[in-house]
Amino acid sequence: MKIINIFADKLFAFKFDGEAIDEFERAFDLWTSIEYLTDFFEEHTKDLQFGFYELNSCDDAVMITLEESFAFREVILEAAEKNNPDKLFKNPDNKEYRHGGFGKKKAYGTAYKSWLRIYALQIENIFLITGSAIKLTDTMNQRYHTKRELIKLERCKSFLKEKGIWDKEGLQEMEF
Repeated sequence: MKIINIFADKLFAFKFDGEAIDEFERAFDLWTSIEYLTDFFEEHTKDLQFGFYELNSCDDAVMITLEESFAFREVILEAAEKNNPDKLFKNPDNKEYRHGGFGKKKAYGTAYKSWLRIYALQIENIFLITGSAIKLTDTMNQRYHTKRELIKLERCKSFLKEKGIWDKEGLQEMEF
């Protein structure tokens, strides 16, 4: 596992062993792949139709995701550039509050009812992206692909602890 600097020592992403790209790039590669999105929405048609979104067309879902993914990427990079990604990344639920150490965070896509999510760990004012998902259900525990993101968050947190990275200075001392 490696950590890749995405933007100016403010935004990083994990790159898992065996993967060609980091989690930031992976998210947007998937969200701009018509083939991937078509397969995903066809597999999760019931969630799309009967869940929070109540959208009947997989083709519409693909188009919405394609359009939104471009805007979402720009919003994330702009937040990092303006040194305020904390305005974009929120607690994954209303129960978790960080008191030092690592904070689990998520960023929502740009649309009013967005299903796009980027997950990250926060160390001070630095965000380390651990993964992403198209979330169509109430909780992450309802589907395999979102459960996997919870596992990745914990794996990344453990990796940082194993490397002795607890703060901004520890992260800056790490070789990239």
